[in-house]
Amino acid sequence: MNLREFKQHVASMEGIAIKTIGRRSQFYVSVDENGFTYTPATTGKPRVQLNKDIARLFDLFIKRGSLKSKDYTDDTRNSSYILALLESYSEGGRLKERSRNIELASERKRRSQDTRLKPWNGKEVEIIVADYFDMLQLELQGKKYNKTEHRRLIMSSLDARSHGSIDSKHMNISALMIELGLPYISGYKPLKNYQRQLLPDAVLDYLVANPKLQALLERDAEKVPDPPSVENILESVVAPPETFVQKGVREESSPGYFPTKRSFLEIEATNRKLGQLGEEFVLNFERARLIYKGKENLSDQIEHTSLARGDGAGYDIRSYNVDGSDRFIEAKTTKHGIETPFFISKNEVSFSQRHESSYFLYRVFDFRKAPRLYLRQGNVFDHFSLRPESYSARP
Repeated sequence: MNLREFKQHVASMEGIAIKTIGRRSQFYVSVDENGFTYTPATTGKPRVQLNKDIARLFDLFIKRGSLKSKDYTDDTRNSSYILALLESYSEGGRLKERSRNIELASERKRRSQDTRLKPWNGKEVEIIVADYFDMLQLELQGKKYNKTEHRRLIMSSLDARSHGSIDSKHMNISALMIELGLPYISGYKPLKNYQRQLLPDAVLDYLVANPKLQALLERDAEKVPDPPSVENILESVVAPPETFVQKGVREESSPGYFPTKRSFLEIEATNRKLGQLGEEFVLNFERARLIYKGKENLSDQIEHTSLARGDGAGYDIRSYNVDGSDRFIEAKTTKHGIETPFFISKNEVSFSQRHESSYFLYRVFDFRKAPRLYLRQGNVFDHFSLRPESYSARP
């Protein structure tokens, strides 16, 4: 067994419905230069596993010889997918589907491999950028759209690109949108290793050529949605996003210059009304959490510090742990997806360093539709990569 043969085997399974080992849920896999893309049949939302993680999990499988997801819970979130592929590979590729389907998939792979591994050309990049912005505009306008249908419509104009390759490029655009201070399509998780020579210019050119889109982005950044109703606020907590970047303060080269006064994400971040609504959501969550734990007396003592004392305290809410100790909470709210960056002041970062054991950052996201949040406890430097956005200059 070796990694190269395993990848070849996985490539031969493109287009075939595969079942996970545990839940027997169907999914599809595609292979490109970045790694594997898994697309569950139920949700249609792609999940990417990068080459470095594939190699690491392949080595772990060789060492452990286990096909049980629980044996890999500390290593990856996508163990059920890659374990299904490893099971197929270790059995010689004998899935329940007829061998003829595998042979046909292998032939499709051989015919398209050279094309899919080639970098995208300028025309292809322009097509997929326009498609991305079409979907983003519909999302910002609250209109429904079908990502599968969008892929199908542009495939004939591309150079034999697979569904997985198209999804990966959409995720590349999401990563670039964040770097430019723009909202991204939350269904396309940012994937950073994109073509620096073509993609930034194509995105910037599209934005400059479409002032109506810029106006829509600005209106959306300033818009405050009606507070969404949540049936059970305690179920709104999700796991934090996986972190692959270097932690701490870092400098980054800009992907390009976008001629606007300030980023649309910054406009949203300074929207005081949205921030207040997010803080009220966190207040309600904290009250529900303490009441659920049988600490109603503590829930009555929660303080909305940013309103009671102003913004200089270094946190927004003073709540409590179940043992009565302090829980200092900084709330950051966005209408966009979980990967959207947020802005944090030097004072807030400093407070998190001085009060590591009692400091919590609550990141509220998807506030326009169905608000959810994740929590990070402790020093902000330990959980996030910080990039300086402005400097104090002296003569």
